[in-house]
Amino acid sequence: MKSEQSRAPYYIKLHLGDYERDTVELSPLQDGMYFRLMRWYYSTANPIPNDISRIYRRVHALSVEEQEAVKYVLENFFLLDGPVWRQKRIDHEIGEYMERSETAKYAAQRSVENRQKRSERLSTARKLGTHTKTEFEILKVVCGDKCVRCGTDEWQLERDHIVPIYQGGSDSIDNIQPLCAKCNSSKGPEDIDHRPQGWIEKFNEIKENGLANAERPLSDRLTNQNQNQNQNQNLNSKPLEPIGSCEAEASQPVDNSQNEKAKKRREDARFILGHLNAKAGRNFKPVPATLKPIEARLKEFSRGDCLRVINLMVEKWDSDEKMYEYLRPSTLFRASNFADYNGLLTTGPKP
Repeated sequence: MKSEQSRAPYYIKLHLGDYERDTVELSPLQDGMYFRLMRWYYSTANPIPNDISRIYRRVHALSVEEQEAVKYVLENFFLLDGPVWRQKRIDHEIGEYMERSETAKYAAQRSVENRQKRSERLSTARKLGTHTKTEFEILKVVCGDKCVRCGTDEWQLERDHIVPIYQGGSDSIDNIQPLCAKCNSSKGPEDIDHRPQGWIEKFNEIKENGLANAERPLSDRLTNQNQNQNQNQNLNSKPLEPIGSCEAEASQPVDNSQNEKAKKRREDARFILGHLNAKAGRNFKPVPATLKPIEARLKEFSRGDCLRVINLMVEKWDSDEKMYEYLRPSTLFRASNFADYNGLLTTGPKP
């Protein structure tokens, strides 16, 4: 059985305006005894027992004046309810605290259960088949390095299980297609394969010959080769500059302010990513793919804004099995998404 102390609130919700209005006629001694009685009530999350000797000892009312102050406060600010003294406002605040505590406990339990289910489903999917990082990179090349659902090439591509794993889909490359974050988050239970016809033949061909030679179209590689040849010709035909001019350039001061700002954003982005991992129970690595969208938002918003958005969205999505998948940098810190999420924030204590 839990102790009374463990069930009690960790803070007192004191509305100064209401308190000042209700206690304006109290003497300093009476006001002090009232506050001690309230602390006792809150700290045990239970009414004050109707035992005057115990009350005197609990609030350290030793003198006659202090004991009279206790009696006055009890009779004017509390209601005798059989064996206990009650206070309606404190009972209401404790009731709200208990309700929030139970809700949070239930949400935490659901979150653990959902994570276990996700882990079990992914394990089952991988028993049916798996794919490697290289295979996904080849698949992206086969699909034109764009989202096969909407055609955009502006966003980072994500793995989508064509047949969702919660519907029995496998994790093999046969069941994977590259989607942008927007399409992936809005897909729902559909199992439509958007990959181009004949993708498997091209996939196998690239896998045999190696990915490096197939990452760009032939025309792009030829263009780049011609550019390199022209650059080499220009370098060979360019006359050497006097040594003095090089020294003059080297002696000019270098403005490091932009480098410092970029370094600071990278450090803040790593901190924010760590906060997301801790709050959502994820394990995103601090690599360019995860840090880049966070750094982009740090050019427009503060580090505190980023942390508060994470707290808000984890609270909203952590117990939702479907939405939990989108607690990731590519979704949270996409420009349009983040602006919307930040707009949902209400004024409150900073993280």
